[in-house]
Amino acid sequence: MIKKLFSKNNILIKQISKFVSVGFLNTGIDMGLFALITWIFGIYAGYGATLISVFSFLIANINSFFWNKFWVFREQGRKNAIKEYFKFLATSSVALGINALVVYIMTTLIPPIIVGEQLWAYTAKALAIVISLGFNFLGYKFIVFKK
Repeated sequence: MIKKLFSKNNILIKQISKFVSVGFLNTGIDMGLFALITWIFGIYAGYGATLISVFSFLIANINSFFWNKFWVFREQGRKNAIKEYFKFLATSSVALGINALVVYIMTTLIPPIIVGEQLWAYTAKALAIVISLGFNFLGYKFIVFKK
């Protein structure tokens, strides 16, 4: 069973690998936009940082839909595209809430003791991405793109 689980032909392992690859791309988009916008406006905490986080997450999420649909989960059909998109949006919205909540809690309620405010905001965003990543894979696999 272990051999089968980790074989090259295992669909789940391939999907996870592709999902992680897409996740790196989306993380780059999300973190890059977050870092750029916070730097431009000098906003590293509170509601401002949270709103910037939401914006960068949404842009990365649009990219995510297309990569996950057509490459990771290989959903080529169009007959359920609208229903599928709304499931994706709902799943992503929950992940967005998780993402924003982590950023808000860490940048507003937990003071940066060892590192500066800017590095603390980036740390918060990185943790938010990791937590929402796990939720997204399960939601996309078993709710959005299930076969």
